Amino acid sequence: MRHTSPTKIVDIIVGYPSIDLQNQFADIVEKVEGLKSYFQQSLSELENFYGVLSQKAFKGELGLGWVQVIEEERSGELNNFRKS
Repeated sequence: MRHTSPTKIVDIIVGYPSIDLQNQFADIVEKVEGLKSYFQQSLSELENFYGVLSQKAFKGELGLGWVQVIEEERSGELNNFRKS
């Protein structure tokens, strides 16, 4: 603000959210941080898995027998996810 004196600034009333709203916000932040940690761990595991697959592929050790196993695991994970 242009030409504002310190006495005018002191008179400004600043609102703040209620303690309930602040607690709600803190709960949301905590949940988001938990999800963030979970997905970072998942990403790390996927990167590791990709590295292992790449090495096996370049060595000629990669077969397609593992595809069905992963699909079965994923369908089980999806069913568990849908139930919760």
